[in-house]
Amino acid sequence: IEELIKEDKRLSDIKIPSTLDEKKDLYRAIRNIREPKYISKEYLNLQDKYLQEEIKLKGIIDEKDIPKDKGIISIWFGDITTLKVDVIVNACNKYLLGCFNPTHRCIDNTIHSFAGMQLREECNNIMKGKTLPNGEVVITSAYNLPSKYIIHTVGPQINKIPTPKDEKDLANCYFNALELAKAKGLKTIAFPCIATGLYGFPQDKASKIAIKTINDYLSTNKNIFNHIIFNVFKDEDLILYKKLYNLVKNKNYFVITTNTDGQFINNGFAKEKVFEVQGSYSKLQCSIPCHNKLYDNEKLIKEMLINIDKDLKIPTSLVPKCPVCGAKMEVNLRCDDTFVEDDNWQLLQNRYNDFIENNLDKKVLLLEFGVGFNTPSIIRFPFERMTYIHDNFKLIRFNNKYYNLPKEIKNKSISVSDNINEVLDLIQKL
Repeated sequence: IEELIKEDKRLSDIKIPSTLDEKKDLYRAIRNIREPKYISKEYLNLQDKYLQEEIKLKGIIDEKDIPKDKGIISIWFGDITTLKVDVIVNACNKYLLGCFNPTHRCIDNTIHSFAGMQLREECNNIMKGKTLPNGEVVITSAYNLPSKYIIHTVGPQINKIPTPKDEKDLANCYFNALELAKAKGLKTIAFPCIATGLYGFPQDKASKIAIKTINDYLSTNKNIFNHIIFNVFKDEDLILYKKLYNLVKNKNYFVITTNTDGQFINNGFAKEKVFEVQGSYSKLQCSIPCHNKLYDNEKLIKEMLINIDKDLKIPTSLVPKCPVCGAKMEVNLRCDDTFVEDDNWQLLQNRYNDFIENNLDKKVLLLEFGVGFNTPSIIRFPFERMTYIHDNFKLIRFNNKYYNLPKEIKNKSISVSDNINEVLDLIQKL
């Protein structure tokens, strides 16, 4: 971290955090924003040792241990950066330099983060400032990943609905990757779901195109490959939301959360029962603010992604301005006293308070997931206080770091430091 901070004036004010997890996040974020350029072999040796150890900790999966569902094809839920195959396919952007958004969870960011900084350097040397057309492919070394190579391909960005050209471009992503792997004599290959994330290609249609393209290819190219894997990225967090919803959907529930990613609502929780105290990435507000209203930003973000240039800049015309005063708009996140608490925020706060008040005479189970000490006054401390005051309130605290309970409520509480997903699986079986 210190070495990378020294070479970038933008980072001069950054303070290195004290905890290991925070240091890991900062290190990944700094590497994500770093432009491709020279760095010493001594540094790369240290980076390589670190990344290889991190991948071992995640657990390397040999393709031989993945059962084949039909012929040589498998569908596998997991992290493609842990997969030991001849080649993995990266769904990249047209500049081929990886995702510069710090710690973003897209596959392009994940692959570059765990392969190492050499990957961005190699891609830069290949592209030399040019862009890769949709459906075309480029192969590089995989560096610190368990796979031998990475094939990079650009899927089509969908504005509204896929056009025939978009469908052809997506099919070419798979076809050309297979052709390149065949030319290189590679026998095992793993594909992600190309273009179905921020690029907006409908998942059902994209899956059909992928399967048809590969089946058609195999029908005329027999005995070329030993194993073809469709990798569906296993996002533990999203799986957790689904399990939580299934646990409470038929019960009288209410959600208070400091998360700002909208995943409770996205995974089935009723929006009138979710109080997002700290705001939402999906909303914009006036930066001053001159008025108390929020605006959806999904359409604008998609337009930005379509028009982003090679320097990762957008046209000035797409910078959002307040429709009332003309000031810049910003994401509705609680950072300071300019945070907008609109009418819907006030409504949900009242609903949450009413929910607590209306259930004071009933048995209430408080489920607390992963709450630390960044904002303990919103959930952690109030849950402890309610458990202490009300005899009919019980608390279950799920937390692998901050699992301690005040001694005053230990007889009314349970603390769980094990994997939340695994615990919820056991609960479902009761």
